Amino acid sequence: MNFTEAKTLAVQLLDDYQLKDWVFKFDHAKRRFGSCNYTLKQITLSKHLTELNSEEQVRETLLHEIAHALTPGDHHGKRWQAKCLELGIKPERCYKSQEVNQPTAKYFLYCSSCELKVPRLRRSNRVFVCKACCQKYNQGRLTEKFKLEWQTA
Repeated sequence: MNFTEAKTLAVQLLDDYQLKDWVFKFDHAKRRFGSCNYTLKQITLSKHLTELNSEEQVRETLLHEIAHALTPGDHHGKRWQAKCLELGIKPERCYKSQEVNQPTAKYFLYCSSCELKVPRLRRSNRVFVCKACCQKYNQGRLTEKFKLEWQTA
């Protein structure tokens, strides 16, 4: 969805649900679609995920965050779930990666033993090991023998 249409939709939905002192902004997140900040009275959407997804996905995410704004402090509790149903959306905590287009991974963690490839958006200094290989060849104990290697996509 394009940014102008998404912002127009967001402002309209905030108005529809009487969140007149709330503001909408885009952010640069890649691993979450939206956020709701009670202190700043601000709802944000990921620029990256907005651009890659449909109006339906963007609308559902905005309504998810509006449900948070209308049930302050309830997080993903019963009141928030009821508000989601009232707004016509599924009361689910996070988007499903199979249902939402995501940015292409820049990196992979690669296991040279079993050839597992795990996509990653950013590099880390942490050491990762292949759990499957540790279980199969080392009685489930973690060992750097099955350390995953960073590769550029």
